[in-house]
Amino acid sequence: ENSRIKYRLVDDVNGYFSVNEETGAIYLQKPLKESQSKLFHLTVVAEDSGSPSLASNFTFRLEVEDVNDHTPLFDLEKYDLSIDENSKVNSKIFWLRATDEDSGENGRIEYKITAGDNNTFGIFPDGHLFLKMAVDREDQDYFSLGVTASDHGKPSRTSTTTLTIHIDDKNDNAPKFSNRAYEFTINENEQENTYVGRIHAVDGDKGRNAELTYSAEKSQKYFNVDPKTGFIISKAMLDREQLIRDLGSDALTFEVIASDN
Repeated sequence: ENSRIKYRLVDDVNGYFSVNEETGAIYLQKPLKESQSKLFHLTVVAEDSGSPSLASNFTFRLEVEDVNDHTPLFDLEKYDLSIDENSKVNSKIFWLRATDEDSGENGRIEYKITAGDNNTFGIFPDGHLFLKMAVDREDQDYFSLGVTASDHGKPSRTSTTTLTIHIDDKNDNAPKFSNRAYEFTINENEQENTYVGRIHAVDGDKGRNAELTYSAEKSQKYFNVDPKTGFIISKAMLDREQLIRDLGSDALTFEVIASDN
């Protein structure tokens, strides 16, 4: 009896552990996921069965090692972003973040563009999205990228999100007329406000940047230009012979300006 030993825990550590009193084997009683602690100190007492009983104790330092059982998670399944078409190359656009409840290498996340145009965009390992080359809304007005977040566990766990990047228009296109010059005819003695013809211009921008207004040079006194439609309208009844006497020609030439808004 003096050498028959029984074991017991001084502290049951909130019921997470137990010890077999005969063998001294320490057992896990419930999942460690329920505990916020990653470090336990277990004090085990060994007592003989003699009389009087003699005892000694030993304290174990028990550290809980992380297992890669969590996948990195993005805040959203997809993101909608907007950037100006005149954004500078190498400028940072957005900081993409995912979270991983693991620790150490199991919780260290790296980001990569795995789908879409990674010639135009790049992403640093820390999730900062940046512009690799200039964008032009008139060439392409949006991009769709697939970004993957991978932890450094073994094996690694990954998740993917989608970024839609809209290119905001800047007024970087001048209006262009459909013809370099227009030629119209009108019969003499036609009434005032007679329709003569139409000029037309287009603008590669959008919205107000592409809304056009037409105007004729102010010194021109024979025709009006409708500012919205580009219609050329006579201001007065014209006499061909009088024009020849006054101007030396029966043809009138003037400039029209198309301006965007």
